[in-house]
Formats: sequence, structure tokens, C-alpha cells
Amino acid sequence: MSSVLILEDDLYTNAFIKKLISKNPLIENIYCTTTGGEAIKFIEDYRPDIAILDIKLADGDRYDGIEVGKITKHISPYTDIVYITGYPQYALEAYTAHPYNYILKPINQEKFHTTISSLLKINQGKKEKLLIIKEKNKIKLFKPSEICFIERNANKTIMYTSEGLYETSSKKFNEILKSLPSYFYKVHQSFLVNINYVEEIEITQFRTYNIVIKNYDIKVPLSRQYYAKLKYYLGY
Repeated sequence: MSSVLILEDDLYTNAFIKKLISKNPLIENIYCTTTGGEAIKFIEDYRPDIAILDIKLADGDRYDGIEVGKITKHISPYTDIVYITGYPQYALEAYTAHPYNYILKPINQEKFHTTISSLLKINQGKKEKLLIIKEKNKIKLFKPSEICFIERNANKTIMYTSEGLYETSSKKFNEILKSLPSYFYKVHQSFLVNINYVEEIEITQFRTYNIVIKNYDIKVPLSRQYYAKLKYYLGY
């Protein structure tokens, strides 16, 4: 299942795009924003599979869609970009963000559906990109789907996989986050969790939260600020 971000400052068009994609059974989560800053924050927090971006936003917005696209590729390389705009003159500059497609307004629904369907099909068929950790005398390869969660502990990063633990000091915690697909979620300043390995979320009598991870007799702390975001991500 895929997640989609929509950045469009016109509320009618924003709702129209959401309506176009909401019936697709392969799309699970849709995030709608109207400003560049909101979009960047969403991408940092949720790393959607697809970002549908308007280019020319409201006057006074700190970012335009092209800048958002460039930042997206930096913080979430897995996210595919589709531009939707009424300004054909921005096409050349927009391609510096390496979008999958550039669609002009008024939106041709057939072209739009073809673009989104093609992207979803590509995403489904993508070979899993390995996480590469380079040490002094070796290179270690990990399948992200086999990583249950990741912990930052002082100067070390510990990966808890379905086959055991691995420690590294050569790659920083935030660098690893950028290399992971969107089903990894930051739940604490020191923990990343693969959503597919979340068994349950515990709420203690002190209103703190813990995540129970499949395959591990370990409870991962879930901070309050990330609890609300995780609820939004999971749709409950």
C-alpha cells in the first residue's frame, strides 16, 4: 500500500486531486497540505511514496513547489514527484527535482490516472534497495524489510533484524533514516521502527507509551510528540 502527499494552495483543486486518487485501492494514506513548509514537515515525518506538488504557491510562501521537490529528494529519496501546475514555463526548472511527470492544469484526468497508476505499479515491482553499511574492513548489506527497529545508543547505531543484532559506528542515525523506505517511522529521538513489526502500542498508567515489537522481548519507547503522528500515519 502507498501513501501520497498533495501540495496545492487552492483548496478546490486540492480536494479535487484527493478525490481523483482516493478511490485507488493501492493508496492507503493521503496527506493534504497548502503550504511549502507544511509539505516539507510532512515529508520529514512521513516520507510518502508519492508527492503531488503544485509549483506556484500563494504569495508569501517561503517555498515554491520546485524547492519542495528538491528538498524532498534530499530528505526522502524514495519519494516520487509529480508536478501539477498551470505554468508550462517552469517545466525545465522543475526537472532539476527529477519528477516522474509534469502535468498541466486544467488536469487531464486520463493522463493523471495513467501517471499515478504507473507509479504505483513501479513501486510495487521495485526490487528492494539494500541498506549498505561500510566499515573499515567490510561492507554489510541489509534488507530494510528484515530490520525490525533501529536504536541510537551514544555513538553507536544498533540494528535489530529478524536474524539478530548488528552494531555500527560508521553511519549516523539520521543518515540511515534517509536511506530507508517509508514504512520506517521515527518514534523517539533514539528509535526508528519498521511499522510492519509493530505488534501493539501500550499505554501505561502514567500515560506514557511503549511499542511491542514482533520477534523481540523489548519495548520501544514512543514519545508523546511522535504518538500523535503515528496515530495519524496508522489512520486511527
